[in-house]
Amino acid sequence: IEVTSEHGKGSTFSFTAKFAVDKSTITNTPVVYSAAELNQISVLVADDNATAREILVKVCTDLGFDVTAVDSGRDAVKCILQREPQQGFHVAIIDWQMPSMDGIDTIKALVQLHAEPASLPQLVLVTAFDRDQVLQLCQDLPVAQVLTKPITSSMLLDAVMTSLGHKRAIKSVRSKDVGRAEVANALQGRRVLVVEDNEVNQQVARELLEMVNIDVTVAENGQDALALLADYEFDAILTDLHMPVMNGYEFTRRARNISQYAEVPIIAMTADALLETLIKCEAAGMNSHIAKPVSPMNLYKTLTQFIQQPSAMLKEECVEETQEQKLHEGLQLSYVDESSALSEVDDRIAMARKAIPQINIDEVTDRLGINIELLARILEKVLDVDVERAEFAKQGLRNGDPEPVVQFAHTLKGMAASIGASVLKQKSEHVQQAAELAFSELNEQDIDDLANELSDLQASIRQFLQLMKF
Repeated sequence: IEVTSEHGKGSTFSFTAKFAVDKSTITNTPVVYSAAELNQISVLVADDNATAREILVKVCTDLGFDVTAVDSGRDAVKCILQREPQQGFHVAIIDWQMPSMDGIDTIKALVQLHAEPASLPQLVLVTAFDRDQVLQLCQDLPVAQVLTKPITSSMLLDAVMTSLGHKRAIKSVRSKDVGRAEVANALQGRRVLVVEDNEVNQQVARELLEMVNIDVTVAENGQDALALLADYEFDAILTDLHMPVMNGYEFTRRARNISQYAEVPIIAMTADALLETLIKCEAAGMNSHIAKPVSPMNLYKTLTQFIQQPSAMLKEECVEETQEQKLHEGLQLSYVDESSALSEVDDRIAMARKAIPQINIDEVTDRLGINIELLARILEKVLDVDVERAEFAKQGLRNGDPEPVVQFAHTLKGMAASIGASVLKQKSEHVQQAAELAFSELNEQDIDDLANELSDLQASIRQFLQLMKF
C-alpha cells in the first residue's frame, strides 16, 4: 500500500494485490491440426546466419510447413514479390539484424513495393536482441509477431498458427505431457530418496517427482542417506555420484549390505555418461543411470521400469515419441487456455528472458515441463550457492590439492546444466577437467572467472525475482 500527497493538490492512495486465477473458468480444449492442414502452409525464412537459417528451416520442415529460405532481406522482398497471389507465402519469418537490409527495412520495402499490401504474408520478426526495442521499431508496421531466439518448435507453431487466425495455443502437447497422467497413476504414493548435495539439483528432482505425486526425501550425502535407510522404507533411491563426506558409489555398496535394501532400485543421476563411469555404477550395485540434465520422462520411465512393470503408455517405443512423429501420424495437438492468465504467463517469461540472459529460459522450461513459478523456486536455490566456496578452491590450488577445486567446479557444472546456464556450465567443465587432468596448468584466475560468472548469474536472478516479487 502506498500514498503520495502534495499540499494544495491532494493525495493518491494505491495498492497492489495478487489474486489466484479461478480454475473453473479455464478450459483446456484440444485443438487438432491435421498434417494435411499444416502441409498447405507456405513459409518463407529470411536470415543471413547460415546456422540460424538452417535451424529455422528444420523446425518448419519438421512441423510440416512448405518452407523456402533466403539469406538476405533483398532476396526476401524479391521472392515475395515474384510469387503469384494464389501461390504466395502465408507467413514470412524475417531476422531483424541482417546486413545491407535488416528486417525492419525489408518489411518497409514490402509495404512500399507490393501491389496489394493487404495481401502480404503474415510477417514474423525474429531477434536475438532486445525484443522491446524491436516492438518499438515496428509498431507502425504490419508485424504479426516478434519472437526471441532461440526459437523452439512450440514457439514457432504458435506464432504461425495464431498469425493465420487460429486460436492461441499455450503449449504443444507431446508424448511426455500425455504420459504424465499415466505415470502419476503408476507412481503415486511411492517413496523415493534423493541423495544429492547440490541444492539446485535437489529442487529440480523434488519438483519433477512431486509432479507425479511421489513422496520425496532428500539427503545431502551418502552418510546422511544411510542414516535415513535405518529409519524409513523407500521404493527407490536416486543418487548423485560425486558428493562430499560419502560419494554415491560408497553409499550404494553400503546400502546393498542392508538386507531390506539389497534389491531396492538404486539409480545414478550423473552428467558423466562415459562407459567407465557406467561400469563403476554397475559394479557398486546400481541398477541404472539417468543422465543430467534430467529429462522428466526419462526419469519417470526409469522409475516405473524398476519400481513396477510399465504400463502400455510407458513402453519404450511410446515414451520417446516426439512431436514430429506425432505430426507424421497426422495429428498436431495443442491445448488452448482461454483465460486471461495467458498474457501474464507471456509477460513473466519475457521478463525472465530479459532479466536473466545467462539462462535459456525457453529451453529449460520446455525440457523440465515446468511453469515460471516452479522455475522461480528452482532459481531461488541458485542464490543459496555460496560464491565464497571459490576461496576454498583457491586454497586447494595453493596447497596442491585438486579435490576442493573439482568439488567446486562439479557442483556448479551440475547446477548450470539443470537450469540451462550454458556459459557457467562451460567454464565449470573447463576448471573441473583442468583440475583432474592438468592441475599444474590451472591458475587462480580460472577459479575467479568461474566465481564471477556465478555472481553475475545470481545478480540477474535476484533482479528477476524482485521484479516478479516471488
